[in-house]
Amino acid sequence: SAVVIPLLVVFASVLGMLGAVWSAGDLINNLTAIAPVMITAIGVADAVHLVTAYFLIPHLFERSDALIVEVIRTNALPVFLTSVTTAVGFFSLVTSELLPIRQLGYTAGIGTIFAYVLSITTVPALLSLLPMPKQGVAEAGVENAPESADSFRSKLARGWTAWLSARRAPIVIGTIAVAVVTAVGLGKLEITSDIRLMFPDDNKVIRDLHWTEARIGGGSDLDIVFYAPEGDAEAESAGANEATERVAASERFLSQVDAFQRRVEEEASHEDSPLWVLTNFDSALAVLRKIHQVQHQDDAAYYRVPAEDDISEEARRPREIYDAVLEETLTIPGQDASTLIAQYYIQYENGAKPSENLSSFVSADRRGFRIAARTRTAPSTTLLAAFARLREILATEFPELAGSPETLAQGEALTSVMFSGKQYLFTNMFRTFSNTLIVSLGLALSVITVLIGLVFRSARIAAVSLIPNVLPLLIPLGALGLLGIPLDGPAVLVVTVALGVCVDDAIHFLTKYTKNRKKGLAVAESFQATFEQVGAALTWTTVILTLGFTVLAFSNFRPNMLVGLLGAIMIALAWVADLLVMPAFLSFLDREREPALEPITDLAGVPAE
Repeated sequence: SAVVIPLLVVFASVLGMLGAVWSAGDLINNLTAIAPVMITAIGVADAVHLVTAYFLIPHLFERSDALIVEVIRTNALPVFLTSVTTAVGFFSLVTSELLPIRQLGYTAGIGTIFAYVLSITTVPALLSLLPMPKQGVAEAGVENAPESADSFRSKLARGWTAWLSARRAPIVIGTIAVAVVTAVGLGKLEITSDIRLMFPDDNKVIRDLHWTEARIGGGSDLDIVFYAPEGDAEAESAGANEATERVAASERFLSQVDAFQRRVEEEASHEDSPLWVLTNFDSALAVLRKIHQVQHQDDAAYYRVPAEDDISEEARRPREIYDAVLEETLTIPGQDASTLIAQYYIQYENGAKPSENLSSFVSADRRGFRIAARTRTAPSTTLLAAFARLREILATEFPELAGSPETLAQGEALTSVMFSGKQYLFTNMFRTFSNTLIVSLGLALSVITVLIGLVFRSARIAAVSLIPNVLPLLIPLGALGLLGIPLDGPAVLVVTVALGVCVDDAIHFLTKYTKNRKKGLAVAESFQATFEQVGAALTWTTVILTLGFTVLAFSNFRPNMLVGLLGAIMIALAWVADLLVMPAFLSFLDREREPALEPITDLAGVPAE
């Protein structure tokens, strides 16, 4: 029953979550596909606390219904608070700029609500169908109940409390030192994404990447698109607005684009440049250069974009011819470099195969012009540096190509520029994903801390709650920074799962501790009672989830492996923070408020709440 009941809660919560989002018209994507994993952790945590309480306190009751009522009474508030704070953490993701993250936020948030409702209703209902646990069947009172299990827990709690009280100062000092070292490591942590590190070297994906890079310069692409604004049609037809002309056939524009492409290709040939990741530039310039060369007896000196100097004086002068069919005289305007370029386009497209036209490089209205480049496989931070360098070159050396709306309107620029392509899309999506996830988690943690302070009506409790809610998440990340190991972007998502578990455990501990303090127990006695009441549930939740995450550590896919390792370490550290570090800090903060009571050495008669 202890296995089946939590699993039923998890399965039902996942099905309810998926049914709700599917009914709303959403589909599963790469991010929302991990929502069931998140809800598994949350559902297990909620259900295990209820089931554990049921099996640990039956010696206090002779009837099953009274035991069920006590289980609900003592766990209703902490389960509600953990569900609310966890849901707040997930729903904070809806502030992200990326739709998949927003969908993950409300999908997991809905799943958290289902997990709470099912835990607080279905678990007690199923427990009520079970026979009374053996400890409470034989006797009618607390005094005559079996002592063995309770004595063991009491002895263990007393020993843990005594050990903690004797070493609370070193624990606090050591935690502060660890926090400082963690902060240093976080400053060195690099969040990046590199597909080369996601698989073993002998994996087929990596072998194919190397094969593609060796032969065509890279497995992905970058597009640099220049586009002229659309102006007044009448003014344009009259030649009144040069900035709105068809730039793809403009000698002024193409000469600058040609210079820009050559400039970038030259810098990309140096390995110490941020642009080394760019290879194999391609555009309509190659066609224009080759046709221009062919039209001049294949002279290599003419392998360039046509210029005004290439037009003879005779060709510049307009001519008049008599059309015998129309029986009228027609005026043929003089030719310039732009009209020659337009003729080259027509010449190529009339002779090319349908698959070899220029439509992928030059828009039909001649306002758009595209340069395509291959990209080598590299970390996302390296690719972002290359994109930034391209923008820098455009802004400082070719401002007419990268105009703003103001400079375009004033005729000081010819085009605006836009970067596109799969590589640019995914690299920037990763950056936005990481940044917005960190901001959302910070917002969630702030809201959760405020809620804890309001519920417990104590700024001290709110401040202390940051220890188990923050340190277990940051210590592994700081260690990665100190070791120089980059954190893959998708692996950051494990923090959202671990945060829910950390908050869950911390609230259960603080709820029991504050109740014990309100009963008049001293700090040490409150710790002992709290360890007895929630220690087993926190421990078993930690063991279950740690083992579950550890399975992922055997994956050949590095992000999954990181999720497994980080998740297991964070949840294990949350247990240490809840049962060791947080009590050490509380023992100092609560010390002056201790009531003058006689020490309690036997807690057998204290109700487990």
